[in-house]
Amino acid sequence: HGAAVTQLTQLVEQARADATSIGIALVDLDNFRLLNDVHGSEAGDQALLIVADALRAEQHEWTALARFGPDEFLAIAPPAAARELPAAIQRVRDRLEGHHLELPAASEPLPITISTGVAYFPFHARGVTELISAATIALGEAKAAGGNELEIADAWSSEPRTPHTTFDVLQGLVLAIDRKDRYTKL
Repeated sequence: HGAAVTQLTQLVEQARADATSIGIALVDLDNFRLLNDVHGSEAGDQALLIVADALRAEQHEWTALARFGPDEFLAIAPPAAARELPAAIQRVRDRLEGHHLELPAASEPLPITISTGVAYFPFHARGVTELISAATIALGEAKAAGGNELEIADAWSSEPRTPHTTFDVLQGLVLAIDRKDRYTKL
């Protein structure tokens, strides 16, 4: 997590200096907590490995890929591949359609799906915190739509957007914390 944020910070500064854009995708394994609770952490680990392998198959599309939370991955696309990030994530989703968990306690194979929030610097944010917040909000929208979705923060535009308000950033950070630690949720 820390190494990914450090690398993201460096890439944002480089993109700012070069007047280019980068994209990030926050990828969340759907129903991970339920999978762990019902079938145990080994089943959850198996699902995470399948998602990681599917993401690694698209590794040529991103500069960095890291585990970002208990059930989340962060993919960072460099300027040359930033616009292709949604297509790369769709290929990951297509790859996962062919994978199911075969668990002894399950009456049928369990599908593996992901929800993804995508955000771009400088179009959705002026800095790293805002960028992660924008991706987190988009991820929340993907999950709220029922999961197995990809949402792009706001709408892609060719012009940098108005900066997020302090409340928007705070809301994104609260959503991120709530998803990572069930004990901080009220």
